Amino acid sequence: MREEQEITKEKFLERKEARERNIIKLKQEVRELQERISQREQSTNKKKLENIREFRKKWNKSKSVKEKNQFLHIIIDRLEYKREGDNINIKINFH
Repeated sequence: MREEQEITKEKFLERKEARERNIIKLKQEVRELQERISQREQSTNKKKLENIREFRKKWNKSKSVKEKNQFLHIIIDRLEYKREGDNINIKINFH
């Protein structure tokens, strides 16, 4: 628009400055969100470690297959598997 002289240089500079402020604001929001994600991942990893420790304590004390199965639910949310002939692919989703 500036090249075709549809807007003045002053109007162009105003719009450019507004876009640059918006970019700075968006970059700050991205940094904040990345920090929140990082903190959440760290918290999640701590919780997983606690669950694994609890699982190991209970597993070693139990002799019952039913109890051990229940203990597995402490750390495992879901198991997915796909069988293709003799090949089995397993995906474990942890809590």
